[in-house]
Amino acid sequence: MKSGLRPLSTSRQSLLYLLGAGIQGVAPLLIQPIAIRVLDATQWGRVGVSTVLLQVGLVILLAGLPLAITRAYFDHDDGAGRSRAIAGASSILSVLIAAVAVLISVVLLSASGDLAANLPFVLTLPAMGLLSVVVSCQAFLRAEQKALHFIILSAGSSLFPHALGLTAILVLRADATVYMAAFCLGMATTALAALLMARPTAPGRQPQAVKEAIFIGLPVLPHSLAMILLMQGDSLLLKVLEGDVASGRYIAAAAFALGPFAVLAGLNNVWTPRIMSAVSAGTASDDVRAVTRNAVIVAAVLGFGGIAGANLGMHVLAGDLPELVQLAKVLPLVSVGYALYLVSMAVLFALKRTRSFAYMTLLITLITGLLAILPAESQNLTVLAAVKVFGFTALGFVYLLFARRAGATALSGSPFVLLLVSLSATTLLALLIPTTVAAGLWTLLGSSGIALAATFVVRRRLNKFKAI
Repeated sequence: MKSGLRPLSTSRQSLLYLLGAGIQGVAPLLIQPIAIRVLDATQWGRVGVSTVLLQVGLVILLAGLPLAITRAYFDHDDGAGRSRAIAGASSILSVLIAAVAVLISVVLLSASGDLAANLPFVLTLPAMGLLSVVVSCQAFLRAEQKALHFIILSAGSSLFPHALGLTAILVLRADATVYMAAFCLGMATTALAALLMARPTAPGRQPQAVKEAIFIGLPVLPHSLAMILLMQGDSLLLKVLEGDVASGRYIAAAAFALGPFAVLAGLNNVWTPRIMSAVSAGTASDDVRAVTRNAVIVAAVLGFGGIAGANLGMHVLAGDLPELVQLAKVLPLVSVGYALYLVSMAVLFALKRTRSFAYMTLLITLITGLLAILPAESQNLTVLAAVKVFGFTALGFVYLLFARRAGATALSGSPFVLLLVSLSATTLLALLIPTTVAAGLWTLLGSSGIALAATFVVRRRLNKFKAI
């Protein structure tokens, strides 16, 4: 029997993945308010940029293989063996490339005398390799539907390294290098745990599977790199144009985009296997509709919740900085485009229609980057956030069109359009509200009341409908 005919993910697994995503999203929120007050602006900026570089390098090292690892599991009778071998290949390659990058960086920076100043960024390189091992193992565990193992590794690769970094700067010295060294130690511990949980095998056991995975995954590499630039490129652009302090301030508010990214990506660990399994079994339409419905609901909760909590949340995270409060009100809109993109990508990958990934995301990222230069130069952070929202919205709807052209007519864009219009109107209204703590508290309380009332009305109507 094919691996793809295993039972689909349950509600319990969805909750576990949501918990894992919550841990990833909450980790920066727990650590940042303390770290940003312990480190000076320059040191905090270096830590922030290092974590951004970590995500960029991770995508390069993985070369689109995590989805190929999951896809291989559902494709053949020996899916588990093939998937483990690809995970092994991905882990070995990632560690080797990271080690070479560290060696080259140390030699070049030592020769120029800049090693000490750039040591936090150098320490990012081994962290990239170790995190790649974790993500490769998670891709196999996702296919195995081992949600608990998955979220343990999620916590170990997000909260645990940052907690060690925070402890180090509190106990030893308030310095970005100390933070990143402790961060690497935490990531190494998690990588070891990942290997013990997933038990990836040598690539030589399944050479054909590894070759096929690379063939499917390589077109996704430019796409994946462009995705990270779309997610984090605004922070890097600010660093290049305005320095560590400006980028550090922007990163402080970025949690209101990174939070939705983490939650949606976590739930995508349920959605992707479900779609791939359904395509393998020839029953894709119903599952695609169900996943689409779930994605819209989650994006709505993240969008409206993020806007409502932006004012109060930013005062907790970074203090009384009105411009950052306004920035945080705009960023939650990314949830719409990103949710639509995730569903569309899963469909295209299940159908093995990945060719468009090789160029389309790069094109969208290039256009978004050009639009971002002017607001970044003028440090107009709210407009810079709006450009980011535009990029993700374009991404989602473009891949929706590709998915429908590939035959996924069950995937509809109408609910996403309605949600985008509603969130945009809510954001414009929120930008008119004062940025004080009191206003933030009343906004959150009022929004919570409206949400509870709406939930009550919807549930009553559903109950009446069922009674009929």
